[in-house]
Parts: sequence; structure tokens; C-alpha cells
Amino acid sequence: VANRMMPVDQYIGGVEHAILHLLYSRFFTRAMKATGHVAMDEPFAGMFTQGMVVHETYKKQDGTFASPAEINIETVGDKRSATLLTTKESVEIGPIEKMSKSKRNTVDPDEIIGTFGADAARWFMLSDSPPEGDVIWSEEGVQGVARFMQRVWRLVGELKGIAAPLGAQAPAEAGELALTIRKATHNALAKVEDDIVRLRFNRCIAHANELVNKLGQTIGSIEDASGIGADVAFAAREAAEGLVMLIAPMMPH
Repeated sequence: VANRMMPVDQYIGGVEHAILHLLYSRFFTRAMKATGHVAMDEPFAGMFTQGMVVHETYKKQDGTFASPAEINIETVGDKRSATLLTTKESVEIGPIEKMSKSKRNTVDPDEIIGTFGADAARWFMLSDSPPEGDVIWSEEGVQGVARFMQRVWRLVGELKGIAAPLGAQAPAEAGELALTIRKATHNALAKVEDDIVRLRFNRCIAHANELVNKLGQTIGSIEDASGIGADVAFAAREAAEGLVMLIAPMMPH
């Protein structure tokens, strides 16, 4: 079974696991090959090291750390200050570091999911930086994603309102508006297909943003939805379905 199922196509893990998961799995694979149990040299065909989720730290006057949930941040001009929500005590804003229990700079995922949903958290983490880079967590970033999700929802609804019926065939000829919609859709799908296999998730999300902007501008230019032709109706259905498929790997729900 091992020889049939392995090696694993892609190993993805944080750099802190390289001396544990990766080292042990390679050791046991080579040991089992030496004893004749498997025929492979390596357990993984490819390896990708992902970045960390990081957050700034907050140190109280007694030298202990406070969590982000206990802090109120105020910004005046280009200066930021932090105080405890309970006592209004001034808190030192420290450097951005890997989230850890000792520095208490962790964010409770249940609170994020409860407020914005799992898709918003996932989309923000993938869009903020290349997957091999660190992600600087920010509440403002997640709020921006939540607004984008609502925009996508409205856009798909608008496209559905003018879309051709399910299973409709593409007309033999297409006007300028229909071609604009179809080109934007196919261009985005081609780019995402190319980038997603290279684990360039942040670029996939950038392509999705571009498509949403383009479709929003194009649909917004239609003054009379009742007078559109079959070519535009087909392009609208194709765009709605293409957009949903394009964002699904990063925003499945």
C-alpha cells in the first residue's frame, strides 16, 4: 500500500516543523527502505514551507503581556497608543512577533469566525502576503474582506438577474459588451488556474478582485436590463458561474 500511495505529492508545513515532522518522516522512510518494507527514497515529492501568522505585542507596566482582546488602540495622526480596556492603563506597543501563548499576542479564531465567518478569515490570511511570507493579522483587514464578500454576493445576484437560463448555449455572435464580460471571466480563470498550482494564493485573490471590479463596472453600465440580448445574458451566466468557481478554493462557503 505504501509503495502505491506514496510518495506524497506535496508537503506543506511551517519552518518550525522542519526538524520534527520532516526529519522523522524522512528517517523512517529511509529506515523502512533499508529493511525492505518500502521502495521509495523520500516520503514527499515536493516541499513548501509556509509563513507564520504574526501580531504585534502589548506589554503592561508590570512587565506582563496583554492580549489583543484586552487592548484599545487609538490613532492620532501617525501615532498609535494602546490602553487596557478595563483599567485604561497605558500599554507599550511592542514589535510584531509570531503568535505565541507566552507573548499573548494570539487572536481567538472562534471570535473571528463568529463575527465575520470562516471564509473572511481564510481569504484575509491568503490575500495578505505570499504563502511563504508571514501574515500580519489585523482586524481592519478582516473587516475589509467581509465588505468584499458582501460585494461578491450582490454582484452574483445582479448577474443572476440578467443571466440566461441554465444550460443555454453561447450565441453564434457576441457584441462588444458580451465580449468584454466573457474576456474578463476567461482571463481571470486562466490566471487563477496557472497560479493556484504554484501555491500563489495571494495572486489568485488579486485576480478575483480584478474580475469583481471589472464585472461591477460592466454590469453597472447597463441602463436597461430588460433590453439586453442573448449574448449578454449568456455572458452574465458564464461570469457568475466562473466567479463562484474561481473564489471557491479560497472561499468555499
